[in-house]
Amino acid sequence: MTPEKTPPVRLPGRTTKTLDVALRIITFSLIWWVLTQGYFDSWILGVPTVILATLMSLHTLPAGDWHWNIHPLGVLRFVLYFLHKTVISSIDVAFRVMHPDMPLKPGLVEYPYRIKGENARVIMANTTSLLPGTLSVELGDNRLLVHSLDVGADVEGELRLLEYSQRLTRRSRNVVAEPGGSTGLSLVRRAIEGGAQALGVATGLAAGRPADIVSLDLSRAPFVPAGQILDHFVFADGIGIGSVWIGGAKQVEGGRHRQRGRIEARFRAAMADLIAGNPA
Repeated sequence: MTPEKTPPVRLPGRTTKTLDVALRIITFSLIWWVLTQGYFDSWILGVPTVILATLMSLHTLPAGDWHWNIHPLGVLRFVLYFLHKTVISSIDVAFRVMHPDMPLKPGLVEYPYRIKGENARVIMANTTSLLPGTLSVELGDNRLLVHSLDVGADVEGELRLLEYSQRLTRRSRNVVAEPGGSTGLSLVRRAIEGGAQALGVATGLAAGRPADIVSLDLSRAPFVPAGQILDHFVFADGIGIGSVWIGGAKQVEGGRHRQRGRIEARFRAAMADLIAGNPA
């Protein structure tokens, strides 16, 4: 299961540079229009501001011969998503500001990037800044530092949804893995790394480390190529958990916990007590 490849729309160098400059002017103009609430008189200052912002952006990131891969339907979906989130976020911010208790908990959230490519990450950072209640503070190599008005909310979940919406502009489903790589392997590896980070332990098998091992049951899918086993396990049916070792002791065999009978009996007894109104 390899990432779907869509041939990019290749434009001549001069055309891409002109398009790049035009898009920057349009973007800065829209930002100015939003900030000034559409007042026509503001353009006396807005025009030189847009020109200055465009020149500064060209100095920071010169217009290059980009290979554009633009899909109108994907762009439309992303725009609709952005407008929807703008309205919802604006209402949420207004509610928090006008609430007598001011339910605000400002702080910084560090979000690990999943999408690849510098341009896509910059677009996501800029889009995050345009949404009410969030502001991109720092764009790192593989992370985005965001200031939020309420770090108690699911900011990371919203950023993940925003990141996924950018995938729609590419019309590509499997963009987690490197080109030509295994999406299942990438997801499993990240799950292991995230779990290890949460538990404060190291990953991998090595002398002195706990032998925590999971084996897969391939009996129902014996002809799956070795490089696609994890893809099949994550996205399809047939391959399941075979055995699990915790600290070197086998706890699961043949997909069944060794103490399943006792655990099931305790669960049934607890449910019976709850239904009878006599919790232990």
